Amino acid sequence: MINQIGQGNNIRLRFSMVSCENAKEIETFGEQHEKFEDTFPSLYY
Repeated sequence: MINQIGQGNNIRLRFSMVSCENAKEIETFGEQHEKFEDTFPSLYY
């Protein structure tokens, strides 16, 4: 999710985060994918 809220990414999620009162408390754990396509490698390669 963190990688999807930056500029140029998931617009619906970005709008939702505007009203999220505890967005600064979001933490990520473990390895993260850099881009959405990496979550479905068999579909894109």
